[in-house]
Amino acid sequence: MRPDDDIPPMTPEEEAEMQAEIERAIAPFRASTPASLLAVMRDDLEHALRTHPAPRGYLRAFAHHKPVAASTEVVRGGGEEEDPDEAKEGA
Repeated sequence: MRPDDDIPPMTPEEEAEMQAEIERAIAPFRASTPASLLAVMRDDLEHALRTHPAPRGYLRAFAHHKPVAASTEVVRGGGEEEDPDEAKEGA
């Protein structure tokens, strides 16, 4: 069993964010680095971003997730909405 076997898979949004971060990190080296070394850099970065808790947390936080629901669609407070006419009668 490898140490990173118990890490849950990334969401598609986290995966896209990871690939974008890898591209940003490698971009300054493209002109002066051999392709074989760029491949090693990419593999090392991807392994680090996939397996270490801190980068995983950052990727999770920065990934562009789809909104679950608009705030107008969610009833806050856990109960039923109160009828405004009933609220006036009790006052």
